[in-house]
Amino acid sequence: MWLISAYRPGCIPGSAVPWFSTLRTTIRHTGCTEVTLHKPPGYLYNSGEPGQYPGALFLVPQSLCAIGSRTPHMGDIIDNPLLQERKFVFSDRHDAGRQLGVFIKTLPAIRNPLVLAIPAGGVPIGREVAMALGAPLSLAIVRKIRIPGSTESGFGAVTWDGQVLINERLSAAIGLSAHEVDVAIAETRKNVTERVARFTGGKAVPSPAGKTVILTDDGLASGFTMLAAVKRIRIHRPARIMVAVPTASASSAELVSQQVDQLVCLNIRSSRMFAVADAYKQWYDLDDREVLEELAGSP
Repeated sequence: MWLISAYRPGCIPGSAVPWFSTLRTTIRHTGCTEVTLHKPPGYLYNSGEPGQYPGALFLVPQSLCAIGSRTPHMGDIIDNPLLQERKFVFSDRHDAGRQLGVFIKTLPAIRNPLVLAIPAGGVPIGREVAMALGAPLSLAIVRKIRIPGSTESGFGAVTWDGQVLINERLSAAIGLSAHEVDVAIAETRKNVTERVARFTGGKAVPSPAGKTVILTDDGLASGFTMLAAVKRIRIHRPARIMVAVPTASASSAELVSQQVDQLVCLNIRSSRMFAVADAYKQWYDLDDREVLEELAGSP
Protein backbone atom coordinates (compact mmCIF):
# COMPACT_ATOMS: atom_id res chain seq x y z
CA MET A 1 0.00 0.00 0.00
CA TRP A 2 1.18 3.54 -0.72
CA LEU A 3 -0.15 6.87 0.43
CA ILE A 4 -0.25 9.50 -2.30
CA SER A 5 -1.74 12.95 -2.75
CA ALA A 6 -2.58 14.85 -5.90
CA TYR A 7 -2.34 18.58 -6.47
CA ARG A 8 -2.93 20.81 -9.44
CA PRO A 9 -1.35 24.28 -9.54
CA GLY A 10 -3.79 27.08 -8.87
CA CYS A 11 -6.37 24.82 -7.29
CA ILE A 12 -7.89 25.77 -3.97
CA PRO A 13 -10.54 24.00 -1.89
CA GLY A 14 -13.72 24.13 -3.92
CA SER A 15 -12.00 23.99 -7.33
CA ALA A 16 -12.91 20.73 -9.03
CA VAL A 17 -10.19 18.72 -10.76
CA PRO A 18 -10.95 15.92 -13.21
CA TRP A 19 -8.06 13.58 -12.44
CA PHE A 20 -10.15 11.27 -10.23
CA SER A 21 -11.72 9.84 -13.38
CA THR A 22 -8.27 8.47 -14.30
CA LEU A 23 -8.04 6.59 -11.01
CA ARG A 24 -11.62 5.37 -11.38
CA THR A 25 -10.91 4.11 -14.92
CA THR A 26 -7.75 2.39 -13.73
CA ILE A 27 -9.67 0.61 -11.00
CA ARG A 28 -12.23 -0.57 -13.53
CA HIS A 29 -9.67 -1.86 -16.05
CA THR A 30 -7.44 -3.57 -13.49
CA GLY A 31 -10.27 -5.10 -11.50
CA CYS A 32 -8.81 -3.62 -8.32
CA THR A 33 -11.37 -2.82 -5.64
CA GLU A 34 -9.09 -2.09 -2.69
CA VAL A 35 -9.30 1.67 -2.44
CA THR A 36 -9.68 3.56 0.83
CA LEU A 37 -10.42 7.27 0.65
CA HIS A 38 -9.41 9.86 3.23
CA LYS A 39 -10.79 13.38 3.47
CA PRO A 40 -8.34 15.87 5.02
CA PRO A 41 -9.72 18.71 7.16
CA GLY A 42 -11.07 21.63 5.20
CA TYR A 43 -11.91 19.69 2.04
CA LEU A 44 -15.32 18.58 0.85
CA TYR A 45 -16.42 15.88 -1.57
CA ASN A 46 -18.53 16.89 -4.52
CA SER A 47 -22.00 15.37 -4.86
CA GLY A 48 -20.93 12.32 -2.96
CA GLU A 49 -18.13 11.52 -5.42
CA PRO A 50 -14.81 11.50 -3.55
CA GLY A 51 -11.56 12.70 -4.94
CA GLN A 52 -12.74 15.67 -6.98
CA TYR A 53 -11.06 18.27 -4.84
CA PRO A 54 -7.34 18.94 -4.51
CA GLY A 55 -5.74 17.54 -1.41
CA ALA A 56 -7.92 14.43 -1.20
CA LEU A 57 -5.71 11.52 -0.17
CA PHE A 58 -5.91 8.03 -1.58
CA LEU A 59 -4.57 4.86 -0.01
CA VAL A 60 -4.10 2.49 -2.93
CA PRO A 61 -1.84 -0.40 -3.88
CA GLN A 62 1.58 0.79 -5.01
CA SER A 63 1.14 -0.86 -8.42
CA LEU A 64 -2.11 1.01 -8.92
CA CYS A 65 -0.37 4.32 -8.26
CA ALA A 66 2.03 3.53 -11.07
CA ILE A 67 -0.70 2.54 -13.53
CA GLY A 68 -2.81 5.56 -12.69
CA SER A 69 0.11 7.92 -13.26
CA ARG A 70 1.03 6.89 -16.80
CA THR A 71 -0.28 10.06 -18.39
CA PRO A 72 0.69 13.01 -16.18
CA HIS A 73 -0.44 16.49 -17.17
CA MET A 74 1.82 19.51 -17.34
CA GLY A 75 1.81 20.88 -13.83
CA ASP A 76 1.41 17.61 -11.91
CA ILE A 77 3.00 17.56 -8.47
CA ILE A 78 3.69 14.30 -6.66
CA ASP A 79 4.68 14.53 -3.01
CA ASN A 80 4.73 12.45 0.14
CA PRO A 81 1.82 13.64 2.31
CA LEU A 82 3.45 12.09 5.37
CA LEU A 83 6.21 14.69 5.10
CA GLN A 84 4.09 17.76 4.36
CA GLU A 85 4.82 20.84 6.49
CA ARG A 86 7.54 19.02 8.46
CA LYS A 87 11.08 20.19 9.17
CA PHE A 88 14.32 18.22 9.59
CA VAL A 89 13.02 15.14 7.80
CA PHE A 90 16.35 14.20 6.13
CA SER A 91 19.65 13.40 7.82
CA ASP A 92 21.66 14.99 5.02
CA ARG A 93 21.63 15.38 1.23
CA HIS A 94 22.57 11.74 0.60
CA ASP A 95 19.72 10.52 2.79
CA ALA A 96 17.35 12.88 0.97
CA GLY A 97 18.59 11.65 -2.41
CA ARG A 98 18.18 8.01 -1.43
CA GLN A 99 14.62 8.59 -0.22
CA LEU A 100 13.86 10.52 -3.40
CA GLY A 101 15.26 7.74 -5.57
CA VAL A 102 13.16 5.11 -3.81
CA PHE A 103 10.07 7.30 -4.17
CA ILE A 104 10.64 7.86 -7.90
CA LYS A 105 10.98 4.12 -8.45
CA THR A 106 7.38 3.65 -7.27
CA LEU A 107 6.25 5.72 -10.26
CA PRO A 108 5.88 4.31 -13.78
CA ALA A 109 9.14 3.10 -15.29
CA ILE A 110 11.14 6.00 -16.71
CA ARG A 111 12.38 5.46 -20.23
CA ASN A 112 15.87 6.56 -21.18
CA PRO A 113 16.53 8.67 -18.05
CA LEU A 114 19.27 11.29 -17.78
CA VAL A 115 19.86 12.89 -14.38
CA LEU A 116 21.15 16.46 -14.49
CA ALA A 117 22.15 17.86 -11.10
CA ILE A 118 22.45 21.56 -10.27
CA PRO A 119 25.68 22.07 -8.31
CA ALA A 120 26.62 22.27 -5.68
CA GLY A 121 23.83 21.00 -3.40
CA GLY A 122 21.99 19.13 -6.13
CA VAL A 123 24.92 16.83 -6.92
CA PRO A 124 24.60 14.44 -3.92
CA ILE A 125 20.85 14.34 -4.59
CA GLY A 126 21.39 13.62 -8.27
CA ARG A 127 23.99 10.97 -7.56
CA GLU A 128 21.63 9.00 -5.33
CA VAL A 129 18.72 9.32 -7.77
CA ALA A 130 20.93 8.24 -10.68
CA MET A 131 22.13 5.20 -8.73
CA ALA A 132 18.57 4.23 -7.83
CA LEU A 133 17.45 4.44 -11.47
CA GLY A 134 20.63 3.10 -13.04
CA ALA A 135 20.85 6.33 -15.02
CA PRO A 136 23.79 8.46 -16.14
CA LEU A 137 24.53 11.59 -14.15
CA SER A 138 25.68 14.92 -15.52
CA LEU A 139 25.36 18.57 -14.57
CA ALA A 140 23.09 21.50 -15.28
CA ILE A 141 25.33 24.32 -14.08
CA VAL A 142 23.17 27.26 -13.06
CA ARG A 143 23.95 30.02 -10.58
CA LYS A 144 21.57 32.44 -8.96
CA ILE A 145 22.29 36.11 -9.53
CA ARG A 146 22.66 37.30 -5.97
CA ILE A 147 21.11 40.47 -4.68
CA PRO A 148 23.94 42.90 -3.82
CA GLY A 149 24.84 42.51 -0.15
CA SER A 150 23.18 39.10 0.18
CA THR A 151 24.86 35.71 0.21
CA GLU A 152 21.68 33.70 -0.32
CA SER A 153 18.87 35.65 -1.98
CA GLY A 154 18.86 36.06 -5.74
CA PHE A 155 16.88 37.96 -8.37
CA GLY A 156 17.65 35.74 -11.35
CA ALA A 157 19.92 33.03 -12.69
CA VAL A 158 22.60 32.38 -15.31
CA THR A 159 22.79 29.01 -17.10
CA TRP A 160 25.79 26.99 -18.28
CA ASP A 161 25.58 28.54 -21.76
CA GLY A 162 25.46 32.12 -20.50
CA GLN A 163 21.72 32.69 -20.78
CA VAL A 164 20.12 34.98 -18.19
CA LEU A 165 16.72 34.79 -16.55
CA ILE A 166 15.73 37.79 -14.44
CA ASN A 167 12.93 38.03 -11.91
CA GLU A 168 11.84 41.45 -13.13
CA ARG A 169 9.22 41.92 -10.43
CA LEU A 170 11.68 41.24 -7.62
CA SER A 171 14.38 43.33 -9.26
CA ALA A 172 12.02 46.30 -9.45
CA ALA A 173 10.68 45.74 -5.94
CA ILE A 174 14.11 45.94 -4.33
CA GLY A 175 15.04 48.98 -6.39
CA LEU A 176 18.12 47.69 -8.21
CA SER A 177 19.63 50.09 -10.72
CA ALA A 178 20.50 48.98 -14.25
CA HIS A 179 24.18 49.22 -13.33
CA GLU A 180 23.75 47.00 -10.26
CA VAL A 181 21.91 44.43 -12.35
CA ASP A 182 24.60 44.45 -15.06
CA VAL A 183 27.42 44.05 -12.52
CA ALA A 184 25.67 41.17 -10.77
CA ILE A 185 25.02 39.40 -14.08
CA ALA A 186 28.65 39.82 -15.19
CA GLU A 187 29.97 38.40 -11.90
CA THR A 188 27.60 35.44 -12.09
CA ARG A 189 28.47 34.71 -15.73
CA LYS A 190 32.15 34.65 -14.80
CA ASN A 191 31.45 32.25 -11.94
CA VAL A 192 29.39 29.95 -14.19
CA THR A 193 32.13 29.88 -16.84
CA GLU A 194 34.69 28.91 -14.21
CA ARG A 195 32.44 26.20 -12.81
CA VAL A 196 31.76 24.70 -16.22
CA ALA A 197 35.52 24.40 -16.84
CA ARG A 198 36.21 23.04 -13.36
CA PHE A 199 33.39 20.50 -13.13
CA THR A 200 33.19 19.21 -16.70
CA GLY A 201 36.85 19.30 -17.66
CA GLY A 202 35.81 20.34 -21.15
CA LYS A 203 33.55 17.31 -21.65
CA ALA A 204 30.21 17.94 -23.32
CA VAL A 205 27.01 17.31 -21.37
CA PRO A 206 25.13 14.27 -22.77
CA SER A 207 22.43 15.36 -25.19
CA PRO A 208 18.98 15.57 -23.56
CA ALA A 209 17.28 14.98 -26.93
CA GLY A 210 14.70 12.21 -26.72
CA LYS A 211 15.52 11.45 -23.09
CA THR A 212 13.57 11.79 -19.86
CA VAL A 213 15.59 14.51 -18.16
CA ILE A 214 15.46 14.49 -14.36
CA LEU A 215 16.68 17.80 -12.93
CA THR A 216 17.75 17.64 -9.29
CA ASP A 217 18.65 20.14 -6.60
CA ASP A 218 18.65 20.01 -2.81
CA GLY A 219 15.48 22.11 -2.69
CA LEU A 220 13.42 24.89 -4.23
CA ALA A 221 13.10 28.20 -2.41
CA SER A 222 12.00 30.65 -5.10
CA GLY A 223 12.35 28.09 -7.88
CA PHE A 224 13.96 30.60 -10.22
CA THR A 225 17.27 28.78 -10.59
CA MET A 226 15.45 25.59 -11.53
CA LEU A 227 13.24 27.47 -13.99
CA ALA A 228 16.33 28.75 -15.79
CA ALA A 229 17.61 25.17 -16.14
CA VAL A 230 14.25 23.91 -17.36
CA LYS A 231 13.97 26.57 -20.06
CA ARG A 232 17.44 25.84 -21.44
CA ILE A 233 16.95 22.06 -21.37
CA ARG A 234 13.64 22.31 -23.22
CA ILE A 235 15.23 23.75 -26.36
CA HIS A 236 17.15 20.47 -26.74
CA ARG A 237 13.87 18.56 -27.21
CA PRO A 238 13.87 16.03 -24.36
CA ALA A 239 11.05 13.50 -24.37
CA ARG A 240 10.01 14.62 -20.89
CA ILE A 241 11.28 16.83 -18.09
CA MET A 242 10.92 15.84 -14.46
CA VAL A 243 12.10 17.99 -11.57
CA ALA A 244 13.00 15.92 -8.52
CA VAL A 245 13.83 17.64 -5.24
CA PRO A 246 13.62 16.58 -1.59
CA THR A 247 11.98 19.81 -0.38
CA ALA A 248 10.27 22.91 -1.75
CA SER A 249 8.10 25.80 -0.77
CA ALA A 250 4.52 25.38 -1.95
CA SER A 251 4.77 28.48 -4.12
CA SER A 252 7.97 27.37 -5.86
CA ALA A 253 6.60 23.88 -6.43
CA GLU A 254 3.56 25.36 -8.11
CA LEU A 255 5.66 27.77 -10.18
CA VAL A 256 8.11 25.16 -11.46
CA SER A 257 5.53 22.43 -11.99
CA GLN A 258 3.78 24.54 -14.62
CA GLN A 259 6.89 24.36 -16.81
CA VAL A 260 7.63 20.62 -16.58
CA ASP A 261 5.89 17.32 -17.14
CA GLN A 262 6.16 16.27 -13.51
CA LEU A 263 7.52 17.63 -10.26
CA VAL A 264 8.41 15.12 -7.56
CA CYS A 265 9.04 16.55 -4.10
CA LEU A 266 8.94 14.63 -0.84
CA ASN A 267 8.55 17.56 1.56
CA ILE A 268 6.39 20.57 0.61
CA ARG A 269 5.95 23.37 3.10
CA SER A 270 3.54 26.28 2.79
CA SER A 271 4.87 28.56 5.54
CA ARG A 272 5.78 32.09 4.47
CA MET A 273 9.24 31.75 6.01
CA PHE A 274 10.85 28.94 4.02
CA ALA A 275 14.44 27.74 4.03
CA VAL A 276 15.72 24.70 2.15
CA ALA A 277 18.11 24.01 5.05
CA ASP A 278 15.18 23.45 7.42
CA ALA A 279 14.50 20.09 5.80
CA TYR A 280 17.94 18.78 6.81
CA LYS A 281 19.36 17.81 10.18
CA GLN A 282 22.89 18.28 8.80
CA TRP A 283 23.34 21.21 6.44
CA TYR A 284 26.36 22.97 5.05
CA ASP A 285 27.48 24.40 1.73
CA LEU A 286 29.42 21.96 -0.44
CA ASP A 287 32.73 23.20 -1.79
CA ASP A 288 34.07 22.47 -5.27
CA ARG A 289 36.31 19.65 -4.04
CA GLU A 290 33.32 17.79 -2.60
CA VAL A 291 31.36 18.25 -5.82
CA LEU A 292 34.22 16.72 -7.82
CA GLU A 293 34.42 13.81 -5.38
CA GLU A 294 30.69 13.19 -5.79
CA LEU A 295 31.02 13.22 -9.56
CA ALA A 296 34.01 10.85 -9.47
CA GLY A 297 31.89 8.17 -7.83
CA SER A 298 28.76 8.72 -9.93
CA PRO A 299 27.23 6.31 -12.47
